[in-house]
Formats: sequence, C-alpha cells, structure tokens
Amino acid sequence: MNLLSGPHGARKIDRLERVRGLAALRDGYQMMPRRFVAIDSLRGICAIIVAVYHFSSNSILAALPFIKNGFLFVDFFFVLSGFVIASSYGDKLRTGFPIPQFMFLRLGRLYPLHLFVICLYLPIAAMGGYSWSGLWITAALLQAFSDGNLGNWNPPSWSISAEVWTYLVFAFACRIPGRLFYYVLAAPIVVAPPVLLVVSDRYLDVCFEGALLRSLFGFSMGALAFAFWRRRDRSVMSSRASTLTELAVVAASLLIVAVAGAGPLSFLCPPVFVVTILVFASESGLISAALKHRSIVMVGALSYSIYMTHLFVQARLLNVIGFLGRHVWLPISKEAGGAQSISSQIPLAADSTVILMIAIVIGVAYLTFKLIEEPFRRWSRSFVASNPAKAVGDAR
Repeated sequence: MNLLSGPHGARKIDRLERVRGLAALRDGYQMMPRRFVAIDSLRGICAIIVAVYHFSSNSILAALPFIKNGFLFVDFFFVLSGFVIASSYGDKLRTGFPIPQFMFLRLGRLYPLHLFVICLYLPIAAMGGYSWSGLWITAALLQAFSDGNLGNWNPPSWSISAEVWTYLVFAFACRIPGRLFYYVLAAPIVVAPPVLLVVSDRYLDVCFEGALLRSLFGFSMGALAFAFWRRRDRSVMSSRASTLTELAVVAASLLIVAVAGAGPLSFLCPPVFVVTILVFASESGLISAALKHRSIVMVGALSYSIYMTHLFVQARLLNVIGFLGRHVWLPISKEAGGAQSISSQIPLAADSTVILMIAIVIGVAYLTFKLIEEPFRRWSRSFVASNPAKAVGDAR
C-alpha cells in the first residue's frame, strides 16, 4: 500500500511541501552561496570598459578595438547574471522559494540605485530637453518594451529593465519540472538570433526593442553554463595550464569583441563569454589570483554602481571642462556635435582625462554602493527573512 495515498497521505505531502518551502526561504537569506570572486572582478573591469566606451575622446584608450565595441560587454553582464542567479537561486526556486520574494530581493538589489540616479537627472531635466513620459517608463523599468524615445533618463538602465524581466521569466521557468526546464532555458538561445535578424539590422546591438530577447539569450547561456559547471570533471589543472587557459579565454573575449561590433559575429560573443566564465569560475590560475586582489575585488563589488552612475558623472565632467575651457586654458577641449567628446593635440592629455573620469566614476560608485546599494540590499534580505512563514503561505 502506498503510505502517501488517500487523504492522510495528501496532508503529509502538503506538510512536506510546506517544510521544503520554508527550507528554501531559510536558505535564501541564511545560506550564502559561493561567491565567484574572479568573475565578479571581471564584471567590474567590464563595467569600466563600458564607461570608457561611452566617454567619447580622441584618446589612445578609446581607439582600442575592444573599447570601440565596448557595448558588447553588456552581454557579459547578461551571461554572468544567468550563471550567478542559477547558482544562488536556481535550486531554491525549483524547490519552492516564492517568486514574489525572489523578485523582491532582486529589486531590492537593483531598484533603489536606479531610482536614485533618475532623481539626479531631475534638476537637469527641469532645464529642458527631457521626455517626461520617458521618465515614467524608465522609472517603471519598462524600457525593454519601448521604442527607445525616452529622452536622456540614464540610458544604460535599459539593460536593467531587460534583466529584471529576465529574472521573472527565469523564476517561472524554474517551476517547470524535470529535464523540460533545460529545454525551456535553451529556447531563447535558439530563437534569439533569427528573431533579432528580422527586427534589427544591428544583430545583437539592440537596446530597447529586442532588448529582452538579447538579455534572455545571454542569461540562458549563463544559467545552462552553471548546470554544466556543477557537473564538471573535478580534476584540477596545474597552475601553469590554468594560467595559459585563462590567458587564452581573455584573448578570445577581447578578439571577438574587437572584430564583431554590431555585425553578425556579435552573436558569438555570449558563447565566448560562457567559456571565459567557466574557466574563471575555477579560480585556479595566476590571472584569477590577480583578480582576487583586494582593490580589484572592490571594483567588482562596485560594478553595478559604476554602470549606473557613469553616464551622469561623465556628463557633469564634460560640463566642468566646458565651463573651465571658456575661462582658462586647458590642454583638452570639449568638442560639441551630435555627441560631446574630449579632444587634445597634446600627447596623452585625452588619455589622462579618461583616467581621471574612471577615478571619479569609481569614487562616486563607492559612495552610492555604501550609501544606497548595501543598505537597501541588507534591508530587503532582512524583510524577507522576517516573514518566511507568511511567504510560504502566500506562495500556496
């Protein structure tokens, strides 16, 4: 006789599911998943590359091919996000962790800084040139469903919109039982290239229409990469072999970004990033050791703040340079046009300005990380931790 059959068995199953749900909630805020320090540091470096890409200048740095196509490192963020979210929440979501609590935790991590940066733009917007309807779309993280005509409300936040909606898709996908879950994860990888070929002539370089599919394309690869990584061969390579492998994947990542641009080869960037993440997840080479240095780890921790604040900081730096240039001699000048840029005829002056910009962005990012990101992340975790029983009841 099946001991779980009949009404008593149904009640036992119900209690078992409640216990699993409570355990999933407990794990969600008490058990810290492994932190992949080296790849987190890589995320910080990629955030700086994106910042340099957005800072138009005639510097040597800006002329580097992988900087000129730096927008493709946003896809590194998507792939890494899939890998890390699958690591931190995949099993929990598949065993009862409530989707509303998962989304609350993710929004608690992302939304406060997003809202803060929007508020920074309000005094600038009051002087004109901004779309007020675009403000509400941006604030609601709906940019991924817009045509992009939103004004200048922190344009890089389009990727945060795409990523938040990707989280929701992933959370529901985690409810799919068995191996079908992995086929659902693989679907965007198959669907994205042909669809984006139809809707855009820029292939993977879509920022609004098509942005959600771009995000799902990279995120799904990252999530599947984690499933592969956890089942990998546990044999350890020598330090020398690991270092050579790390050098190879870094070179491959820079090369594919340099040659791909907004062309068909851009679809190859996320798969190359997957290999890079898998290699650095093991943290067994000398480059990984360097990436675990305290200063670089801090840059990794600041990556979200760097990404969200850099454009505002750059615009204010250009304002200061333009103001000073009207009153005193400077070795650099602000060139007006379709997009403001920094230029200089003095060797390395523009590069020095780029380095100054990076330093200021990191400084501002440190402040927003300490004053906004960390406090709200702790608060959201504490809030969910204080209501586990209610959360399971709501989920049922």
